[in-house]
Amino acid sequence: MPERILVVEDDETTRQFIVSTLAAADYDCREAGNGREALTLLEGLASGEEFELILLNLVMPGMDGMDLLERVKAKYPDITFVLESGVRDVPVRLAAMRDGAYDYLLKPFDREQLIATVRRALEYRRLKLENRAYQTNLEAVLPTHPGITPWISDRGALNSTPKSVVTPMAGFETVCRPHPPGGHTPTPATFK
Repeated sequence: MPERILVVEDDETTRQFIVSTLAAADYDCREAGNGREALTLLEGLASGEEFELILLNLVMPGMDGMDLLERVKAKYPDITFVLESGVRDVPVRLAAMRDGAYDYLLKPFDREQLIATVRRALEYRRLKLENRAYQTNLEAVLPTHPGITPWISDRGALNSTPKSVVTPMAGFETVCRPHPPGGHTPTPATFK
């Protein structure tokens, strides 16, 4: 199933260029002419239906791209955002990235640049979701693992660190002792 992208751009010509370029690259694109139209479209989605990416213009009448990003990010945290604009101001770009945009395309951009940015953004999203699933599975498995169970209390918190940890590595035995109070990492004590 092709990845779904919402293109939010007030300039009809630019919007059609973006949509046709992404559709030719096998993405499923929907479009909105402004921020309010985009919000209406998002609210009308069926349960479980979602966009993987929103590509939006920074400067639009009514609701600008930063306002839309903020509102949508709060409700749909898994959507990745790419902003596009002719604004060449570096602090504006940094603010966009800090507020949750994955990338910032500077107009005018060509087809290859657009497709490459979208691919990177979607790959970033995939890895982020994969990492979250991995962490969730790890947190579910670790408390029941026999080697971890003695270190975990009834409330799921770690008990005090053992006095020493012995870890065999490729024929070597490394004995580690915790640092004195205020220390950071165990110090190798002996090597055999």
